[in-house]
Amino acid sequence: REVCGDLKIPVNNSVLEEMQAKNKEEIDKISAEIENAEKNEGESEVREAMVKKCEYLTSIGDKEAALKMLKETLEKTTTTGHKLDLHFHLIRLGFFFSDNKIITVNLDKAKALIELGGDWDR
Repeated sequence: REVCGDLKIPVNNSVLEEMQAKNKEEIDKISAEIENAEKNEGESEVREAMVKKCEYLTSIGDKEAALKMLKETLEKTTTTGHKLDLHFHLIRLGFFFSDNKIITVNLDKAKALIELGGDWDR
């Protein structure tokens, strides 16, 4: 929808509905993986499932949902290296949407984590 608006072309509603249905299906599937991991697995599996959802939301261009999920994932992430990965993800998201605030805030946070000894060259 956003691309159609930017390019000033009409939205094909049937294609849009099909895409939205597929996205909802995939998001529901990943959300179920997160729930299962929370109930039956450890913290690292929960975090991995949450990162998967972050990546999917980013890949479909859902900026607000991706930002919300990344924030939740950061709150549950304990290791410096994994936090650094999430801040790099946020920086990429900022570049994609030309959002300088997201870029600069997360560059500063990434720099601070690197100075704390974060290993981003794994």
